[in-house]
Amino acid sequence: MRTKPGGYWLSLAFRCYCGLILLVCGTFSCFLGPVFGQTPPIAPPPDPKAPSALDFKEAFAKEVAEAKKGGAEKLFGPQWEMTAQKTALAAQKSTNPMEYRTLWNQARSQIWFPDPKWPAHLGRVLGDPRLRVTDSPTALAVDGSGKRLAAGLKDGTVLVWEMPSAKPLLRLAGLTNEVQALAFHPSGSRLSGGGKDDLILTWDLEEGKVVDRQAGHAEPINSIAYSPDGTQFAAAGADRKIRIHSPLTRTGPKELSGPALTVHQVAYSPDGKRVAAASADCKAWVFEVATGKTVLEQSLFTGGNAYGICFVAEGKQLAVAGANPNQLKLVDAQSGAEVKNLEPFPKAVQILQQTPGGKLILAGSQDGTLRLIDPQTGQTLRTQQYGDPYRAVALGPDATWLVIAGTDMALRTRELEHQSTGQKADAMVGEIWSVAFAQEGNRVLVGGAKNGPTL
Repeated sequence: MRTKPGGYWLSLAFRCYCGLILLVCGTFSCFLGPVFGQTPPIAPPPDPKAPSALDFKEAFAKEVAEAKKGGAEKLFGPQWEMTAQKTALAAQKSTNPMEYRTLWNQARSQIWFPDPKWPAHLGRVLGDPRLRVTDSPTALAVDGSGKRLAAGLKDGTVLVWEMPSAKPLLRLAGLTNEVQALAFHPSGSRLSGGGKDDLILTWDLEEGKVVDRQAGHAEPINSIAYSPDGTQFAAAGADRKIRIHSPLTRTGPKELSGPALTVHQVAYSPDGKRVAAASADCKAWVFEVATGKTVLEQSLFTGGNAYGICFVAEGKQLAVAGANPNQLKLVDAQSGAEVKNLEPFPKAVQILQQTPGGKLILAGSQDGTLRLIDPQTGQTLRTQQYGDPYRAVALGPDATWLVIAGTDMALRTRELEHQSTGQKADAMVGEIWSVAFAQEGNRVLVGGAKNGPTL
């Protein structure tokens, strides 16, 4: 066997040494490259189905333009340029859809809030500077008079304001985790809240102190609702049980069973004798409070959640919100039969609230569509398109004000736009000969060549 010459082994050792050096340098460049300004590895292309960075850039630009109305840009100062715009630029350069979405939200939330006397219309897009929060708002509630607004935050804090002046009243402590449900006592003297702590605290709003603590829930609480007489409240959540708590009698909670999956919302009937629930198993439920008997178990959605529920028409009907179909349904509270076929939403309907007094309902879908609906007629009275993700909404008396809890540490005030009634005119065939307002001024009578009078 021939022996390799010495030069061969020297050459092989040199090549191995060079390869090792290249390997080490390549490894360290992955970590040290960004520090020394080297170009980082190219990120994978964004999901073609995801919103483009340009979409967010254009949306942000519109908000900046609105912020500058009336000379408001003078109030922002250098923080605007150094913080919000810098973050927005980073978002524009990002190739990761999740990253640039996060950065855009950060840019919006970092816009410096000046004196609360700034133009009121800015609250619609940048957050109302009067409703200051220290963490992301995750739950909202309005008292029966519509004069107080409560917001639960991700850190467990609960804040209370006077409305519509937005005067801060209370900062309530006791919960240590995300607040997911709030409800005012019918008298307005107390407020109950719960969430990921798996317990419910009740605060006296005169003293701001905890006066009742209810345990027994095995998982996070999604909804709390008081009975009309205020003697009890229903609570439900991820553990699938509806519990009736009676703080005055100090008796253990009564459990109502039936839903197979998470309960999203509960509501009392006007007489306080029944409790309704919307659950993730596609169903609407109604129980007798006294006996625990199941009055109604109705599947209303195909493979989708029933997200929201409330009694309407003096307790004779239910309004139920859900997905598949993406619709708000009005059904009979006894039989579950559909009473009115309402206009579908673009996406799942996950928000359902009543105005104080219960005359009107507000439904909101995943795409940001909000509709104020008269449950007696099924007519959409006003509509609002809110383009960003939101966690909760709160509606003032007769829809005089609306507060939206966004995902970017902001509470935004909005006005619901009046719904156009042009659809009646679209139904006309042939020439229109005359148009006249009704005496009260909110309806129009139209007459034409091929139609009788249409109101």
